[in-house]
Amino acid sequence: MNRIIQVALFVFFALNLNAATFTSFATGNWNASGSWTHTGFDADNIPDLDDDVTIQGNHTITLQALSDCVDLIINAGCTLNFNSRNIRVRGDFIRNGVTLSVSHMYFYGNPATIAIAGTFTNGGNWNFMNGCNVSIAPGSNILKVNYFYIQDNARLTNRGNVALTGGSISPSGTGLFTNWSTGTFSVAQPLLGNSSNYNFAISGNRMRYNGNSANPIMLQTYHHLDLLSSGSSTKTWSGGNLTVNGDFRIFAGTTVDCANQFLNVGGNWINFAGINCTNQIGVNMIGSSQVIQSANLAGEGFNNLTIMSSGTVTLARAIICAGSLAIVSGTLDVGVANHQITLSGTWQDNGNFTARQGTVRMLGSTPQAIDGVSSTVFYNLTISNTSSITVNFIKTISNILTVTTGSFGPSAFGTVILSATGTTTYARIAPLGALASLTGTGWVVQTFVNGPATAYWQYVSSPVAATTLADWDNDTRFYMSGVGGNDGNACCPVFRSVRTYSETTNTYTNVTTTATPLTPGRGIMVWMADNVSSLTAPLVFDTRGTPNFNTVNRAVTAGGAGAGYNLVGNPYACPVTYASVAAASSASLSPNFVILQENGSYATNPNGGTIAAAQGFMCIASTGGNITFTESCKSLVANPNVMRVLSGNQIRIKAGNAVNGLGEETVVKLDAAGDESYDMFYDLPYLASPYENATHVYTQNSLGEQFILNNIGTTQDHLTIPVAVVTSTPGTQILTFKDLSTVTEYNCAWLEDLETGARINLNQYDTYQFEEAEMGATRNFVLHFERTNDCTFDLQTTATSLDAATNVYVSGEMIFAQFEFEVEEIVTVSMFDLSGRMVMGEKTMNVGTQTIVLDNPDAHGIYLVRIQKGNEISTKKIYY
Repeated sequence: MNRIIQVALFVFFALNLNAATFTSFATGNWNASGSWTHTGFDADNIPDLDDDVTIQGNHTITLQALSDCVDLIINAGCTLNFNSRNIRVRGDFIRNGVTLSVSHMYFYGNPATIAIAGTFTNGGNWNFMNGCNVSIAPGSNILKVNYFYIQDNARLTNRGNVALTGGSISPSGTGLFTNWSTGTFSVAQPLLGNSSNYNFAISGNRMRYNGNSANPIMLQTYHHLDLLSSGSSTKTWSGGNLTVNGDFRIFAGTTVDCANQFLNVGGNWINFAGINCTNQIGVNMIGSSQVIQSANLAGEGFNNLTIMSSGTVTLARAIICAGSLAIVSGTLDVGVANHQITLSGTWQDNGNFTARQGTVRMLGSTPQAIDGVSSTVFYNLTISNTSSITVNFIKTISNILTVTTGSFGPSAFGTVILSATGTTTYARIAPLGALASLTGTGWVVQTFVNGPATAYWQYVSSPVAATTLADWDNDTRFYMSGVGGNDGNACCPVFRSVRTYSETTNTYTNVTTTATPLTPGRGIMVWMADNVSSLTAPLVFDTRGTPNFNTVNRAVTAGGAGAGYNLVGNPYACPVTYASVAAASSASLSPNFVILQENGSYATNPNGGTIAAAQGFMCIASTGGNITFTESCKSLVANPNVMRVLSGNQIRIKAGNAVNGLGEETVVKLDAAGDESYDMFYDLPYLASPYENATHVYTQNSLGEQFILNNIGTTQDHLTIPVAVVTSTPGTQILTFKDLSTVTEYNCAWLEDLETGARINLNQYDTYQFEEAEMGATRNFVLHFERTNDCTFDLQTTATSLDAATNVYVSGEMIFAQFEFEVEEIVTVSMFDLSGRMVMGEKTMNVGTQTIVLDNPDAHGIYLVRIQKGNEISTKKIYY
């Protein structure tokens, strides 16, 4: 046994007898002893296969023949000139200096490292020999035109940046190339061997297929994958579906042939080429946070696109699917730029869709479906398909539905909701194309009514066909009394909360059954509330059925006790412009119309003449016939029902009372072509508010004709306009003059009270109050406009006072503060009893045109409500 040990030790020392560490001594040849100094014994003083070598001291060492070493280190400032000779390295190769000429290098180390400072560009093949395990260090840059040969049982791991611009990798047997997490590998020629020789799946690594010639994508799994070319080439793959767990990038000059295979992408889809991939079956987005980006301005093209994400796929470019789009899991987000989605197949959503303000277009030529169990919300949805498009499950549209060709609607088990979420945020159905239609009964058209507010009468109409009052009564928050419905009867006597208007008698008739049809184009008056006395919060009510489309006619009558007034309604789930309706109608209609407001007054031509969806309104017919609504009458501008758009040279006179705040409004329009006489094309005769306890106001002419809108001429320098106020609720009566700043024809305005002789300069005071104890009493005034009077300041500089812009009233045991500011203002509201004790804490809020519910005091009595805006204070007395 001792002899065996002695022999083994002898062999070990014999093999290592000549091992040494060489460092360069001077510039010279590798095989010249004068080039080196070394530590350890070496017989010939020249580095060979068991010696470590370091080139230092700014020396240049030149190979003269095939050479060997263990570790090879080239320090900064030093050079190894291969001189077209080859070298075998059995340890680490560390190059911090320079290498020159061409060399085939052979690596044997296990383990061993290749670390390159700068960029290694020398030609020649690198050979990784049997049994080696070599790693290219992070930060190393290798740019070569030749090949990496990996022998059987050899391992090469790239942690740096390697580009084989003219060669490739050629493995043998079980040779393995691994692209590590920090590694980037680029190849211009096809990879050799088979898929078992490669690993590009490690998280973080990047594979880049380059070159102009055919360079097929060999493997089925990558992390990051780049397809690029220095000229123009097509990249394709075979053998099965391709999975890229990281980013998939296509660079300019490159086309991609998907070879009728699926492509699974776990990172970002980035197409710098702007050319759509051909022969797609489908692309599956399978990551967690992904982006689809493309240089294709028309949109990135897919066949079938499937979102299978655990997070969100965000669009950075529009997408076009020749087939279907499916959201199996995760979220598809159109992105902050609201990118468009176009598809010719099925929309399948079992995940989440973030529509923002984007548009989805269904543009197929064969039947399509919008499917999936998720309650998808579309912003804009555009339909153009000569065949049908049906909706399954519950889908919502929040802005605009456009149907240009074909039929669109829910199936027997589908629902389409046209949502309403605010005064100007509601869905509309755009003008339908000549060959378009709406089908199915599973539609829900929502209408938004702002609140909280006191309960009030409002004109409404149905935007769908073939429905009854029961549809609205079934909305749990839409209060209806006396119609035989869910809410029973408020009494006593029975309060009837729904009425129709008789044009011939100028009276309202109570509706007593929920079976009453809601006829398209007909307006009805309803008690807008969720209890007897108030609307406690904004109300969204549904109308169910097929939306009205194409031409809708409604008969109107002229003359009668109603002076030609007819209560009609917009039949569409879209605003209409009244001027286009009047032009399309067979009846001769006045170009003016009115809408009933919350305080009992009529708004004349609100919204610049646009009538919101489901809005009822009064129009005047001078000859009988039809009021006609056509698709071309629609307007896609989403205006609220009674938000005014001011025109020049007009003044609104509002009357109310301090007890309940209810009243009317009359409008004087100063027009060079106008006069005091009634003209149906310019004026509106007086129409009393349906609120019995509202204060009445109207202007008159010398013939005693009464107006709620009168266009008056401006030829006179001093214009006098009679105004009458009729008390319905005794107590303090309040007149308010609004929009004085729009008057440019005159520079002075003042009000004369014919009973007291008081004269109020409206340039300074835009409100006037008086006491009236008798119900039904009429107080007469004269409104003066003067062009030559020396006023303190012109009407154009008149700012609406806080008194005129605010009101406080009590209704149904609730206290309301009403604001009418042109822009949002910050106000502070507080309440005191007559002793000065605060009974409600201060409320500071931003308000525009709206009504706010105030806290009730503990006991009934007289209270003072103080409203402060900046340094301006208005105090209102209320009777609670």
